[in-house]
Amino acid sequence: MTLEQATIVLEKLILETEKKSYLRTLKKFSYLITALKKREFSEDEIATIEKQLALLETDKSPKFYRSQLQKFQSFLKSNFSLVTKNYYTELGTALGLSFGVALGTSVLSHLEISNRITFGMLIGMVAGMGIGKYLDQKAQNESRVL
Repeated sequence: MTLEQATIVLEKLILETEKKSYLRTLKKFSYLITALKKREFSEDEIATIEKQLALLETDKSPKFYRSQLQKFQSFLKSNFSLVTKNYYTELGTALGLSFGVALGTSVLSHLEISNRITFGMLIGMVAGMGIGKYLDQKAQNESRVL
């Protein structure tokens, strides 16, 4: 399926659907395809992208498109180092929150603070968000953001 065909299929599905979560997924997918059409790729790279898009069909469920969107985003990241806007910020926040819980329970347990897990989560989230913003800015400067 070419980028143009994928755009047509997704636009048709957007017009037909009423479910908000499904509509949001389709719009994200459509945005990715539109952003890819604006970039310069070699013929081999376009063929690789179109081979990945060939998996799309019009009679699939919303869960199928949600999983295909995630697979397509990871495909773009692994093959072309392209990421979506705020990718690293979201990832850093989630990882920081996870490490913050561990920080709060282990390191801050020696302190006499009643909300040490909360403080650990806050510290981890802020640190992860800061690192993610830095990496997002770096990706933006390298023109790797869709």
